[in-house]
Formats: sequence, C-alpha cells, structure tokens
Amino acid sequence: MKARLFEGLTFEGFAGAYSLTGTGVFLSAQGVVQIQEILASDLPLSEKIARISQILFFLGAGMWLFAKAAKALQNKLINRNLINELKSSGIKFSESDLRMICKDADGKIVFLESGNSNAGLQHIIERHWNPKELMKYFKNQDEMIQKIHSTVQNDQYISKQTVTRNGRTGLEYTYGINVDGGVKTFKLAVGSNGYVVTFYPQ
Repeated sequence: MKARLFEGLTFEGFAGAYSLTGTGVFLSAQGVVQIQEILASDLPLSEKIARISQILFFLGAGMWLFAKAAKALQNKLINRNLINELKSSGIKFSESDLRMICKDADGKIVFLESGNSNAGLQHIIERHWNPKELMKYFKNQDEMIQKIHSTVQNDQYISKQTVTRNGRTGLEYTYGINVDGGVKTFKLAVGSNGYVVTFYPQ
C-alpha cells in the first residue's frame, strides 16, 4: 500500500504496522479504510489532518490496551508467590527464563522455562512443533503455553506415573486438553524438581 498522506509525506504499510492479534487487527482494517476514504475526499487539508490524527489516536489506544492485556496474561502465567516458594525450596531455576509456573492437582509446583534442545520450551518446539503434532492443535506457541498452564493448574490429570529417562527420574502426566475438534490426550514430562521437560500429543 502506498498513498500520499498530507503534503509531501509518504504513507506506506499502515496495516502492517498494526497487524497484531485481537484489537489491533480490527483497528488496522477499519483504520486503513477510513484513512483511504479521507485521503480521497475533497476535505480541506486541515480537516484531513484532524480526522486522520484522530484515527491514529484511537489506533494507539487500541495497541495500548492490547499491550496491557498481554502484560496481564503474562502476570497470570508467572505467579510471584510460586516463584518465591520455589526459591525457598532450594530448587534451582532461571527466573528470567520462566514461561509459566503453577501447581498441579497434588500441589506440586510445575514450571516451564525457555530451556534448550534437551528440555524445556526450546526442546518442545524443536521436537514436536510441526504440522503432524502440536501445530495441529494450537494456533501458536503462546496458546500452547497458556493451555498447559490452565490445564495443569485447574484440571485433574488422567494419569501420573514415575518414569526414568537417561538415568533421571521424573513424572509423566497424561492430560485431556480441550482443543479445536474436541478433547485430545497429551503427555507432559516433568523432572523431579517440577521442570517441564517435554510436551506432546499422545
């Protein structure tokens, strides 16, 4: 997209600048149409400036609300009280790498970190984020993390057993998670310290 905005100012990619999910998308599509109509009108330049400035103001307000909602969601996934409890327990973890933390139905703290190729979110993405596995059930990785958090925190697991992998003992949960198309069974492997090792559909 390329249009003349005001005088001597080139306006490009307006929609792309606001192409975020939720409020941003709605405002982007609506705002672009309105700006195009204003630019094509016979209104005086001063009136065009005033009207387009108003649209940009509301776009900014929409993005502010979006950012605020995203921050609230992050706070929901990262519980400060549980972080303090984890610290008090002596369990080693990287607070800056935390992606979510909660308690399971038995009161055990379970937490997901960014991790690496062997365990954590990076491992999950590298091994299981593909069209045949996790991408079939989640729109994006953030939705997957939110689903893991809400399921572990609010739902009773189908099964929970002690397993040993590579000489390390941990827990393997089986959960039924409500995704597009119905309830799907997933495996969640967690270390003895509560660290999420991997997650994949059964």
